Amino acid sequence: MSYGLAGLAIVADTGTLISPEDSGAMGYVDRGAAAGNAVGLAAVTAADAGWIAAADGIAAVIPGVGEVAIAVTGVYLAGDFIYHNRAALEHVADDVGHAVTRTTEGAWHSVTSTIGSWF
Repeated sequence: MSYGLAGLAIVADTGTLISPEDSGAMGYVDRGAAAGNAVGLAAVTAADAGWIAAADGIAAVIPGVGEVAIAVTGVYLAGDFIYHNRAALEHVADDVGHAVTRTTEGAWHSVTSTIGSWF
C-alpha cells in the first residue's frame, strides 16, 4: 500500500470523524467506521514500514485481520458517500454519457464520410 494514499485516507477519515454526513445514530456509526478505518490504516502502514514493532507484532498474530477491517469499513464509507451524493453522481454520469455519444457520433460521421468520398 502506498504511504501517500494511506495518509490521504486517514485525512478523509478525520474529516468523517469531525463532520459525518449523517446525524444521530447513523452519524455515530459513520464516526465508528471512520475511526476503525483510520486505526487499521495506521497500524497496517506502521507495521509494513517497520516503524512500530508493536504494530508489526499485532498484525503478525492474526494475518489479514487489519486488511479485512480496512476493506469492510472502506466499503461502508464509500457506499455511504455514494448514497448521499447519488444525485450529483447521476448528473456526472449523464454528462459523461452525452459526451461519449457526441464524440462517437462525430467519429462515426467522419469515418463514413471519408469512406464514402472514396467511391
